[in-house]
Order: sequence, then C-alpha cells, then structure tokens
Amino acid sequence: LITPPAVGEKMSEEHFRRYGWTYGPHNNTVTHRYAEAAIQVAKDLDIPYIDMWTAIEKRVQESRKQRPVEPCEDNGYDGYDEFLSDGLHLNAKGNLLLFRTLAGTIERNWPELCPHGRSV
Repeated sequence: LITPPAVGEKMSEEHFRRYGWTYGPHNNTVTHRYAEAAIQVAKDLDIPYIDMWTAIEKRVQESRKQRPVEPCEDNGYDGYDEFLSDGLHLNAKGNLLLFRTLAGTIERNWPELCPHGRSV
C-alpha cells in the first residue's frame, strides 16, 4: 500500500487555474488524514506500506531549515516542486524517492525477490 504524497497547494492551484479547471479540495491537511487512514488499513491488514506523504513532507521541512530562501528567489512552492510536477503528481525526483522506498520495502519484506541477495 502506498499513501498519497504530500500536496504542494500553491503549485496545484496554479496548475488547475492554468488549464481553466475548478480547483478542488487538494490540500495537505486533508491528504495527510487520508494518508494516515491508509496506513491504519495497512496495519489492520498486517501488510507493508510506504508513507509517501511523510517521506516528502519530511524532506521539504528539512530543506526549509537547511537553506533559508531569499524572498526574491522564493517561487512560493515551499520546496514541494523538488518532488512534485504540478503540486499533486510526482516528478522525476519524487519517482526516484518512491522507487528507492519501494525497493527497500521489498528487500525488507521479501528478500528472496532481490536478485542474488543484492540490494536494489
């Protein structure tokens, strides 16, 4: 089971408006509750899960602490653009994070699926 990623709200809203779509309830608070519910389902069923919401949110928060952005350089996306293409969907770096997390989950839970016992 894979949770939804964190949401870059400003990015998502801009993307919707750019295409003339009505902006829906895509916000990080609601998405976080959804991710928590998905994790609970995985725990109830005793199945592995990948918490992409926390994986991205944690990295975004760490990035903010490490490099304060000058106001003239800030695109207003709060660092979510590092992992998301439009505020909702993973970009190349977000997909790489998902791949590495998924490979680690497979290795921990089903080591026999790793080729010749090697880490992915």
